[in-house]
Amino acid sequence: MIVPALTLFGAVTLVFLVLRALHRFTVHGSTAEGLLAGLTFGVLVLIEPRTVLLVAGLVAVAAVITARHRPSEPGAAVAAACLLVFPAAAAAGSSAFLAWRLG
Repeated sequence: MIVPALTLFGAVTLVFLVLRALHRFTVHGSTAEGLLAGLTFGVLVLIEPRTVLLVAGLVAVAAVITARHRPSEPGAAVAAACLLVFPAAAAAGSSAFLAWRLG
C-alpha cells in the first residue's frame, strides 16, 4: 500500500519540478532551469518510455512560449527545444539500444 503512494508522490514531484523549471526557463530565460527541465525529461523517459509523447508536447509548447517572450532573438525557440529534448532523446535512444543489444 505504501509503494503506490510513494510512486504517485515521486511522479507529482517530478511534474512539479518540470513545470516550475519550464516556467523559469521560457519566461525568464534561466538556462540552469532549462537544464533542470531537460534532465528531468530524461529521467521521466527512463522511468516510463511512453512519456516521450508528453515530453514532445511540452517541448513544443515551451518553444512557442520562448519565441513569444523573446521575439528579438530569432533562434531562441530552436535553442530552447534542443536544450529540452536532448536528454529525453538520449535516454530513449540508449534504452532502445540496450533493449536491442541485451535482448
